[in-house]
Amino acid sequence: MKTLRVYADTSVWGGCFDPEFAEDSCRVIDAVKEGRVVLLVSDLLVRELEPAPEPVRALLAALPAHIAIATVARADAVVSWNFRHIVRLDKIKAYNQVNLANGYGILTIVSPKEVRFDEPA
Repeated sequence: MKTLRVYADTSVWGGCFDPEFAEDSCRVIDAVKEGRVVLLVSDLLVRELEPAPEPVRALLAALPAHIAIATVARADAVVSWNFRHIVRLDKIKAYNQVNLANGYGILTIVSPKEVRFDEPA
């Protein structure tokens, strides 16, 4: 099976330390640690996490580095808890219209709750 390449935005990292989101966020991060998923990280994400609490920054620092932007790197998915700006049907459609108009493929954008690895369908 092909190793998935995912871009996890800042909400996923912080979600590991939030009781409401921890289980699903940590499952995504654990899959990266176990080498079942390749994590794509942008320079923007790194800058956004600079003022984050130390445990959030340490979590990113503990992972292997894979620097890229999700669309250009042809990520299999963007993973986010940001339902206001990212994980919304209208936004997803708009992102994909721009991607297609510029010769890129369609992005799958989901919350960590929707990401499953090596589980029966």
